[in-house]
Amino acid sequence: MRSSEDREYQRVLLALRAQLRGELHLLADLASELMVRQRPSKPQALCRSCGHFWRTSMARQLKALLADLIHHKEERLRQIEAALQRMREGTYDQCQGCGIRLSDRRRALSPHTTYCALCDLRQPSN
Repeated sequence: MRSSEDREYQRVLLALRAQLRGELHLLADLASELMVRQRPSKPQALCRSCGHFWRTSMARQLKALLADLIHHKEERLRQIEAALQRMREGTYDQCQGCGIRLSDRRRALSPHTTYCALCDLRQPSN
């Protein structure tokens, strides 16, 4: 690591990693609870058949939402782990696309970023 600025980025990345791990544990607990309970309770104003449809639909939506949230958090955690690895290798501040130095502003906005703004725009997922 080259500077106190890099140590600050490392501190931020470690804090983000800890936060994401906590959020993932919470989401996993919620998903487990939902699997045990199976269905949320229906609103009082619904008839029996509508209530069954509502509970089934809500359970499906909640499961899908939790799965999406968990996937998103796991992907962010992988990005942070990769940034910490690049930091150990001494390539943290380099764009993985073109090799130029990442701007301090870009790293401050997204400490786990791997690409400069131009290379990021060229990525197929953007």
